[in-house]
Amino acid sequence: MARAAKWPAQRPRDCGPRGRWAVIGSRWQALDGWGQIIGTAVVRERRVYDVTRCAELTLSLSTGGTIDGRTLFVSEDSAWRPSSSPAFSPPDAVRDSFQALVDETINDRRAGRAALHPQCAVIKDRVRFFAGSAGERYAVGTSNVGYVVARLDGERWTPLTTRIERHGAHPDAVTCYRPVATFDMNQDGVPEVVLRQSAAGEAWGDLVLGRGADGRWTVVAISPGSAII
Repeated sequence: MARAAKWPAQRPRDCGPRGRWAVIGSRWQALDGWGQIIGTAVVRERRVYDVTRCAELTLSLSTGGTIDGRTLFVSEDSAWRPSSSPAFSPPDAVRDSFQALVDETINDRRAGRAALHPQCAVIKDRVRFFAGSAGERYAVGTSNVGYVVARLDGERWTPLTTRIERHGAHPDAVTCYRPVATFDMNQDGVPEVVLRQSAAGEAWGDLVLGRGADGRWTVVAISPGSAII
Protein backbone atom coordinates (compact mmCIF):
# COMPACT_ATOMS: atom_id res chain seq x y z
CA MET A 1 0.00 0.00 0.00
CA ALA A 2 1.36 3.41 -0.94
CA ARG A 3 1.68 6.01 1.75
CA ALA A 4 -1.30 8.31 2.15
CA ALA A 5 -1.45 11.92 1.01
CA LYS A 6 -3.51 14.72 2.52
CA TRP A 7 -5.73 16.73 0.15
CA PRO A 8 -7.62 19.79 1.48
CA ALA A 9 -11.16 20.63 0.47
CA GLN A 10 -12.39 24.06 -0.57
CA ARG A 11 -13.56 26.92 1.62
CA PRO A 12 -17.02 26.56 3.17
CA ARG A 13 -18.81 28.35 0.34
CA ASP A 14 -17.11 26.05 -2.16
CA CYS A 15 -17.04 22.74 -0.27
CA GLY A 16 -19.98 21.25 -2.08
CA PRO A 17 -21.92 18.25 -0.75
CA ARG A 18 -19.72 15.90 1.25
CA GLY A 19 -21.83 13.04 -0.02
CA ARG A 20 -20.43 13.75 -3.48
CA TRP A 21 -16.70 13.79 -2.83
CA ALA A 22 -15.94 13.17 0.86
CA VAL A 23 -17.20 9.61 1.17
CA ILE A 24 -15.02 7.00 2.83
CA GLY A 25 -14.25 4.34 0.23
CA SER A 26 -14.93 6.59 -2.78
CA ARG A 27 -12.54 6.07 -5.68
CA TRP A 28 -10.52 8.68 -7.55
CA GLN A 29 -8.12 8.70 -10.47
CA ALA A 30 -4.68 9.92 -9.37
CA LEU A 31 -2.92 12.23 -11.85
CA ASP A 32 0.72 13.10 -12.30
CA GLY A 33 2.11 16.55 -13.08
CA TRP A 34 1.10 16.33 -16.76
CA GLY A 35 -2.45 15.10 -16.23
CA GLN A 36 -1.71 11.45 -16.86
CA ILE A 37 -3.46 8.78 -14.79
CA ILE A 38 -1.02 6.94 -12.53
CA GLY A 39 -3.47 4.81 -10.57
CA THR A 40 -6.68 4.63 -8.57
CA ALA A 41 -6.90 6.27 -5.15
CA VAL A 42 -9.40 5.50 -2.38
CA VAL A 43 -10.56 7.83 0.42
CA ARG A 44 -9.45 6.16 3.66
CA GLU A 45 -10.10 8.89 6.26
CA ARG A 46 -12.04 12.12 6.61
CA ARG A 47 -11.59 14.94 9.12
CA VAL A 48 -13.56 18.19 9.32
CA TYR A 49 -11.21 21.14 9.69
CA ASP A 50 -12.57 23.49 12.34
CA VAL A 51 -11.42 26.65 10.54
CA THR A 52 -12.99 26.07 7.13
CA ARG A 53 -15.63 23.51 8.24
CA CYS A 54 -14.65 21.51 5.18
CA ALA A 55 -13.45 17.92 5.16
CA GLU A 56 -9.79 17.04 4.73
CA LEU A 57 -9.28 13.65 3.13
CA THR A 58 -6.61 10.98 3.38
CA LEU A 59 -6.24 9.01 0.15
CA SER A 60 -4.03 6.08 -0.76
CA LEU A 61 -3.49 4.20 -3.98
CA SER A 62 -5.16 0.83 -4.39
CA THR A 63 -3.58 0.39 -7.84
CA GLY A 64 -0.71 2.07 -9.69
CA GLY A 65 2.41 3.88 -8.49
CA THR A 66 2.91 6.27 -5.60
CA ILE A 67 1.27 9.55 -4.64
CA ASP A 68 2.48 12.55 -2.69
CA GLY A 69 1.39 16.08 -1.83
CA ARG A 70 1.60 17.10 -5.49
CA THR A 71 -0.71 14.38 -6.82
CA LEU A 72 -4.05 15.60 -8.18
CA PHE A 73 -7.28 13.60 -8.12
CA VAL A 74 -10.40 13.40 -10.27
CA SER A 75 -13.49 11.36 -9.47
CA GLU A 76 -13.86 8.13 -11.41
CA ASP A 77 -17.36 9.18 -12.52
CA SER A 78 -16.20 12.59 -13.80
CA ALA A 79 -16.81 13.50 -17.44
CA TRP A 80 -13.18 14.64 -17.68
CA ARG A 81 -10.89 12.49 -19.78
CA PRO A 82 -7.10 12.72 -19.96
CA SER A 83 -5.42 14.06 -23.08
CA SER A 84 -1.83 13.62 -24.17
CA SER A 85 0.85 15.34 -22.13
CA PRO A 86 1.27 19.02 -23.16
CA ALA A 87 4.99 19.03 -22.28
CA PHE A 88 7.53 20.09 -24.89
CA SER A 89 11.31 20.51 -24.80
CA PRO A 90 12.59 23.72 -26.40
CA PRO A 91 16.13 24.08 -27.77
CA ASP A 92 18.72 25.18 -25.26
CA ALA A 93 18.84 28.73 -26.64
CA VAL A 94 15.06 29.11 -26.27
CA ARG A 95 15.17 27.63 -22.78
CA ASP A 96 17.95 30.00 -21.81
CA SER A 97 16.07 33.01 -23.17
CA PHE A 98 13.05 32.14 -21.04
CA GLN A 99 15.25 31.78 -17.98
CA ALA A 100 16.63 35.23 -18.74
CA LEU A 101 13.06 36.56 -18.77
CA VAL A 102 12.38 34.90 -15.41
CA ASP A 103 15.55 36.37 -13.93
CA GLU A 104 14.59 39.81 -15.18
CA THR A 105 10.97 39.86 -14.02
CA ILE A 106 10.72 37.74 -10.84
CA ASN A 107 14.29 37.52 -9.61
CA ASP A 108 14.87 35.89 -6.22
CA ARG A 109 17.02 38.82 -5.16
CA ARG A 110 13.75 40.49 -4.20
CA ALA A 111 13.51 38.11 -1.25
CA GLY A 112 15.91 36.84 1.39
CA ARG A 113 16.89 33.20 1.80
CA ALA A 114 14.53 32.84 4.76
CA ALA A 115 11.59 33.53 2.47
CA LEU A 116 11.89 30.07 0.86
CA HIS A 117 9.07 28.33 2.69
CA PRO A 118 9.08 24.51 2.99
CA GLN A 119 6.02 24.03 0.76
CA CYS A 120 8.01 25.55 -2.11
CA ALA A 121 11.35 24.02 -1.18
CA VAL A 122 10.08 20.46 -1.68
CA ILE A 123 9.26 21.17 -5.36
CA LYS A 124 12.53 21.31 -7.26
CA ASP A 125 11.11 22.36 -10.64
CA ARG A 126 10.70 26.08 -11.19
CA VAL A 127 9.94 26.17 -14.92
CA ARG A 128 7.58 24.26 -17.21
CA PHE A 129 7.24 24.35 -20.99
CA PHE A 130 3.92 23.29 -22.48
CA ALA A 131 1.83 23.51 -25.65
CA GLY A 132 -1.84 23.83 -26.58
CA SER A 133 -3.65 21.58 -29.01
CA ALA A 134 -3.45 24.26 -31.73
CA GLY A 135 0.34 24.25 -31.53
CA GLU A 136 0.85 27.42 -29.49
CA ARG A 137 3.71 27.09 -27.01
CA TYR A 138 3.98 28.53 -23.53
CA ALA A 139 6.14 28.48 -20.43
CA VAL A 140 5.53 29.24 -16.79
CA GLY A 141 8.39 30.33 -14.55
CA THR A 142 8.26 30.64 -10.77
CA SER A 143 10.45 31.99 -8.00
CA ASN A 144 10.35 32.94 -4.33
CA VAL A 145 8.58 36.19 -5.18
CA GLY A 146 6.18 35.49 -8.04
CA TYR A 147 5.47 33.84 -11.37
CA VAL A 148 5.43 34.69 -15.07
CA VAL A 149 3.59 33.06 -18.00
CA ALA A 150 4.87 33.71 -21.52
CA ARG A 151 4.13 32.65 -25.10
CA LEU A 152 6.83 31.56 -27.53
CA ASP A 153 6.60 33.58 -30.76
CA GLY A 154 9.19 32.16 -33.12
CA GLU A 155 12.24 32.11 -30.87
CA ARG A 156 11.18 35.04 -28.70
CA TRP A 157 9.16 34.94 -25.49
CA THR A 158 6.22 37.34 -25.06
CA PRO A 159 5.22 37.83 -21.39
CA LEU A 160 1.47 37.46 -20.90
CA THR A 161 1.03 37.58 -17.12
CA THR A 162 3.45 38.49 -14.34
CA ARG A 163 2.86 38.54 -10.59
CA ILE A 164 5.45 39.94 -8.19
CA GLU A 165 4.95 39.92 -4.43
CA ARG A 166 5.80 43.06 -2.47
CA HIS A 167 7.08 42.35 1.02
CA GLY A 168 8.78 45.57 2.07
CA ALA A 169 10.97 45.12 5.12
CA HIS A 170 9.63 41.65 5.93
CA PRO A 171 11.23 39.10 3.57
CA ASP A 172 9.85 36.16 5.53
CA ALA A 173 6.32 37.26 4.64
CA VAL A 174 6.85 37.07 0.88
CA THR A 175 4.86 34.50 -1.09
CA CYS A 176 6.74 31.88 -3.11
CA TYR A 177 5.43 29.79 -6.03
CA ARG A 178 6.28 26.45 -7.67
CA PRO A 179 4.65 24.50 -10.56
CA VAL A 180 2.67 21.43 -9.51
CA ALA A 181 0.86 20.31 -12.67
CA THR A 182 0.05 21.40 -16.21
CA PHE A 183 -2.75 19.81 -18.26
CA ASP A 184 -6.07 20.54 -19.93
CA MET A 185 -8.72 20.50 -17.20
CA ASN A 186 -11.73 21.83 -19.12
CA GLN A 187 -10.90 20.21 -22.46
CA ASP A 188 -10.74 23.49 -24.38
CA GLY A 189 -7.39 22.63 -25.93
CA VAL A 190 -5.35 24.95 -23.67
CA PRO A 191 -3.67 23.46 -20.59
CA GLU A 192 -4.27 25.00 -17.18
CA VAL A 193 -1.37 25.51 -14.76
CA VAL A 194 -1.47 24.47 -11.10
CA LEU A 195 0.93 26.37 -8.83
CA ARG A 196 1.87 25.75 -5.21
CA GLN A 197 1.82 28.95 -3.18
CA SER A 198 3.14 29.58 0.32
CA ALA A 199 2.98 32.80 2.32
CA ALA A 200 5.13 32.79 5.46
CA GLY A 201 4.93 29.00 5.48
CA GLU A 202 1.54 29.12 7.21
CA ALA A 203 -1.04 30.14 4.62
CA TRP A 204 -0.36 27.82 1.69
CA GLY A 205 -2.18 25.83 -0.95
CA ASP A 206 -2.61 25.50 -4.71
CA LEU A 207 -4.07 27.79 -7.33
CA VAL A 208 -5.01 27.23 -10.97
CA LEU A 209 -4.09 29.61 -13.80
CA GLY A 210 -6.15 29.57 -16.98
CA ARG A 211 -5.90 31.49 -20.25
CA GLY A 212 -8.66 34.03 -20.79
CA ALA A 213 -10.17 35.28 -24.02
CA ASP A 214 -7.75 38.22 -23.97
CA GLY A 215 -4.77 35.86 -23.90
CA ARG A 216 -3.82 36.70 -20.32
CA TRP A 217 -3.52 34.04 -17.63
CA THR A 218 -5.55 34.60 -14.47
CA VAL A 219 -6.40 32.66 -11.31
CA VAL A 220 -9.51 30.57 -12.05
CA ALA A 221 -9.51 28.33 -8.95
CA ILE A 222 -7.88 28.38 -5.55
CA SER A 223 -7.51 26.02 -2.59
CA PRO A 224 -8.48 27.14 0.94
CA GLY A 225 -5.00 27.83 2.28
CA SER A 226 -3.87 30.13 -0.51
CA ALA A 227 -3.53 33.82 0.25
CA ILE A 228 -3.76 35.24 -3.29
CA ILE A 229 -6.80 37.34 -4.24
